[in-house]
Amino acid sequence: MKTQIELPLAWDTERLVVELPGRAPARLVIGLTAGGADLHFVTRASGAPALPDADPIALRLQLTAPVAIDASPRLRWLLLRHDPERGSWLEFALRLIRRIARVAMAGRANDPGKSLTRNDETHAALDRALARTADHLWARIDRRCWQLAQRFEHLDPLALYRALVDDRSGRLAQLAECTPGLLTLVLAAPPAIAEPMRAAVLAGQPTAALLDRAVQLWAQHAAESQPVRSLQRWRQLCALQRQRLASAGPAVRWELLQSPPAGDFDAADIPLETPDNARWFALVDALPRAADASAATARTATWRGFTRFVARHHDFFASAALPEQWRPLLARLWDFVRATRYVLQLRDRPADLLATGLAWHSQLGAAKQPVQPSRVAQNGPGDRHQRRPRRPRAAA
Repeated sequence: MKTQIELPLAWDTERLVVELPGRAPARLVIGLTAGGADLHFVTRASGAPALPDADPIALRLQLTAPVAIDASPRLRWLLLRHDPERGSWLEFALRLIRRIARVAMAGRANDPGKSLTRNDETHAALDRALARTADHLWARIDRRCWQLAQRFEHLDPLALYRALVDDRSGRLAQLAECTPGLLTLVLAAPPAIAEPMRAAVLAGQPTAALLDRAVQLWAQHAAESQPVRSLQRWRQLCALQRQRLASAGPAVRWELLQSPPAGDFDAADIPLETPDNARWFALVDALPRAADASAATARTATWRGFTRFVARHHDFFASAALPEQWRPLLARLWDFVRATRYVLQLRDRPADLLATGLAWHSQLGAAKQPVQPSRVAQNGPGDRHQRRPRRPRAAA
């Protein structure tokens, strides 16, 4: 037996009614409120939920504080499956209401894919009602919080908008503008990290203290999954993680921030623009992990030079292959650098490293037994910066 949805129809500004003819005549009732709108499908006679062979259909949008976005189970499932790249959730909700209304008119609730009956007068009334509802909602939405929520493509825009509007202190909106990496941590990290960070943010702690607290919570969480034996290396990882949180843009997902940094980098190499910033984090995350080679790899000059070189020339390596090919490409280049023991310098040319490293790998793969690196490989990725053996210093 179907249960009635606990969403009482309310309106204090305007009430819109659209009659929907069909096999089971129904009506769409829209109540415009001071902070949003309530939308219900009801039968024309009794006022019970329309489409008795399906779940009741209702939607409540409260866009002012306190934000409340609730829907019937059937409609909530469709909203959760919405792809943000196809448009805003608000536009999607109105399009969904229009589609359900057309299904009700056709009397085919169980088969929305079939052709729908055409009623020009009813469709015109539906267009006017939904256009009036959209204008009403847009006039009441918090534009600043709405724009900030749209920047974080990897987060739920509904939940982010609700968090920004309901936060009367404005601290979450400040993080969204100035330190997006911390806001991503607050909203997407595990509860053991997110809840203490949210309390610290709402308590008004300064950004420097928030970064220190975030690194402390992240270190406790990361130490359980990926322990590091060297205390000195762990301190370096914490310092690098602090730079990553401070420099991460709104398009950087939490998955790129939760694992320890793959290698060393200079904070000045991280681009500020949102697309380039997200691409830098994705490329650096594709670096081979030091633990894949040996426990002491992270302390070698070869490893530090390689990771810093990739972080500096991220534009070249990101354009050299598709994103799904970054990890195997960088793994091949690291094999070459590790085998030749060449310490890359930031002034070296990335094109030379790419050409020489791939050529070395192809020769190694074609041979039945390991081959000796060529003279160019032994001296580094280019003739311009070949190294000469140093002369021993005279004894004093």
